[in-house]
Amino acid sequence: MGAAGRDSHYGFGLVSAAAAVASVSPPVPPDPAVSIHLTTDKSSYISGEDTAAILTAVVQDENGVAVSGLDSAAFVTTGSLTSASMFFAETVTAGTYTASLDLTALADDTYSVETTVTDSRGLSATDAAMFDLGPAPVEPTTVSVDSISYTEEGGKNSNKHLNMKIALLDDFANPVSGATVSATLHHDSGSSWNGSATTGSDGTVTFTLKNAPSGCYETNVTSVSTEGLAWDGVTPENVFCK
Repeated sequence: MGAAGRDSHYGFGLVSAAAAVASVSPPVPPDPAVSIHLTTDKSSYISGEDTAAILTAVVQDENGVAVSGLDSAAFVTTGSLTSASMFFAETVTAGTYTASLDLTALADDTYSVETTVTDSRGLSATDAAMFDLGPAPVEPTTVSVDSISYTEEGGKNSNKHLNMKIALLDDFANPVSGATVSATLHHDSGSSWNGSATTGSDGTVTFTLKNAPSGCYETNVTSVSTEGLAWDGVTPENVFCK
């Protein structure tokens, strides 16, 4: 406002609040859209044992808000299972729909399920999920951390040192020996300790923290490596306080 340049009373001038606000463009709203994220409850099913696959569809609008209230007619199945009869129904979670796919008449194969959803505005989106159907494996394929346990030893009260034992099982519930396990032990003070060792014939490996301070501990397994088996990547819940 006023003449350009410095003013003896107002410095470099005054700002018109109305003009300043008007010069700022409002954010452009996203274009109307709908999205669907489709998953199955398993990636592999065993023929003759698994009778159905559960499909879950999460439907959202352009703002990431759950799209609720759709009926089964809003979902159309395509892909290699076009002729399959599936009826999606909304769960207690808004915008989340599930359907059951009968597996009993399907031959062993790899299948792709494509589902298109159309919302009340007539907007559509498609997503796909794949799964395998076949006989049960005759050899184990995965390794899991079955348990993490803690014991104390040493010192006047037998609690000076902390032992942390990790037990591994394969998907046939057999102990996994010869696996290299890496883990991080976290303390509630923010300190942490890393270790790596190999499981024995009983499928366990034990790490020891000497002169362990008082407080609460939690272990996070960072890797499990063994020939012929893939780690599922899961660390079971575990906390120990001393």
